[in-house]
Amino acid sequence: MHVNDNSMIDSNPILQVDNLSLSFYIKSRYAKAVDSVSFALHKGEMVALVGESGCGKTMTSLCIMGLQPRNAKVEGSVFCAGNDVLRFSEKRWMEYRGKKIAMIFQEPLSALNPLLPVGFQIAEAGMVHGMHKRSAKEKALDLMAQVGLPHPKQLYEAYPYQLSGGQRQRIIIASALMNDPDILIADEPTSSLDVTIQAQIMAILADLHKKTDTALLLISHDMDLVKESCDRMYIMYAGRIIESGTVSDIFLHPLHPYTQGLLRAIPSGFAAETQQLQGIPGVVPSIESRQYDCCLFYERCTCHKPLCQSAVPDMLTMHAAHSAHCVACHAVDYKESL
Repeated sequence: MHVNDNSMIDSNPILQVDNLSLSFYIKSRYAKAVDSVSFALHKGEMVALVGESGCGKTMTSLCIMGLQPRNAKVEGSVFCAGNDVLRFSEKRWMEYRGKKIAMIFQEPLSALNPLLPVGFQIAEAGMVHGMHKRSAKEKALDLMAQVGLPHPKQLYEAYPYQLSGGQRQRIIIASALMNDPDILIADEPTSSLDVTIQAQIMAILADLHKKTDTALLLISHDMDLVKESCDRMYIMYAGRIIESGTVSDIFLHPLHPYTQGLLRAIPSGFAAETQQLQGIPGVVPSIESRQYDCCLFYERCTCHKPLCQSAVPDMLTMHAAHSAHCVACHAVDYKESL
């Protein structure tokens, strides 16, 4: 389990998300895919945003990158290295995206241009931001070697269809690192890969993260992956953050029933003692069906109380041994948790 000493973290986060909401106009009202989300990422940290599909993780990351759908309504603020990027013009975004903040997309094949050699696509990420063509090619070749691609000079001229899934993901990582970004967002970077390649990709990210001190936000539903890689984690459900803390605190003392359910569903979680894996009944409520005056986990929760149907739980802080462990749940006995 990755352990980080929070006392060593700079008090000024490099990424600060405050009350971020993203809505779509559906059936005569605004329905929220992301609802009042707040979190922080510091230089040198690897932090996870975790939850099932449909919880709003990818929409949150796209909003941070200025890539949200055009028909989305966005509220709140997102500060990247002191700049509120939600106020950026498209021209300002073109200067900023890929240089200060970059993203590794979930599906590398769709993220790559099928008509251009992969090496050129890495180099192009540098040339867009003013790098000379020759220097960009040299750096692209160096990055291809760093991410574990064999024979970079030959692969430089290859097209995406000629590469395996693992090789394409390495190309995407190299492209994201081309301009030495301060912040790197990895959206399910291993979801389409087999277990062996998953481990290799995460080892590459961890190594590059350590060497460059880049702040890395990992979007994932894989609790084991988060356990092995990250310093802190935020649990997301139906567009809301419902629990946050260090990876160690949350894995050892999960407070929210949803977090406990996620851990019971993996062999190394709560189920480790009995080896009986348990799923969470039901599904994440669709965006258009969500109500905003209650706990959205109510219908799937075995610990619910009457209050859960009529009030949104506040995010309250428990002071764990070395960090702030926070949870939003009416069913948690806060006095016993302190």
